[in-house]
Amino acid sequence: MSHNTQSRQDTEFAGASGLLIVGCSERCGKTVVTTGLAATLLEEGFPVRAIKPICLGARRQAESELFFMSTIARSPLTYPLVFVEQPASLRTFQLAEVLRSVRQSSETTLIELPGSAATPISLDADKSRWLDVGDLAAQLAFPVLLVAAEGTNVVEQLILNATYLLSSSMVNVVGLVAVAVTDQPGHAETATLPEENRAIVLKQRVGVPYLGSLKFSPSISVPMRCQGNLIKTTSAALDLLPIIAALNLRISV
Repeated sequence: MSHNTQSRQDTEFAGASGLLIVGCSERCGKTVVTTGLAATLLEEGFPVRAIKPICLGARRQAESELFFMSTIARSPLTYPLVFVEQPASLRTFQLAEVLRSVRQSSETTLIELPGSAATPISLDADKSRWLDVGDLAAQLAFPVLLVAAEGTNVVEQLILNATYLLSSSMVNVVGLVAVAVTDQPGHAETATLPEENRAIVLKQRVGVPYLGSLKFSPSISVPMRCQGNLIKTTSAALDLLPIIAALNLRISV
């Protein structure tokens, strides 16, 4: 996607204020996608930020990811952060603080959610059932971008998780993305359907557009905390138009 310099300068924001980045599994590339999209949209002239309010797993790893996201997406860590060691351990008051913080923000925000679409995160208010990431997405009521790790079952993972999210009338999945999280054999995009066939199958099965696949690059891995060619890779690999439309980002020519 390309726009002329004048168009970028005339960018204005109106409407929806958030996009949720939801994974099909843990460590499927959500942080790279969230950071790359935010940085690319900023480069295009759109005023956005990227946040990761709920961090699941070891705090040291989470802090590395937060630093990566904050630095590259130019998003200060001024929002409430919750660190949880395992799924389903988020306290009710912590969840309420996350929801309040995200809803009250006046900025266009890309929000990475933890785990997968079905990862349990907390008990509901009357402690009658678990709330999962899909429930959180429904409560936030922002459009969803679904991310899966590249591999032989990437199409299956996208279909299963998209179907689960779409089973709630409150969740609007606007795009599907794949990420090569390793360069090991069996995880490369050549191990799956060709891109054009993948897009057709996914559209037929779940009615959601496939936006592309980010190839593996050690220069943009989160632990290295290095921008590398992340913006260039994201811009070249993903169709950004459905995301811009979902965020109601407008460009006046």
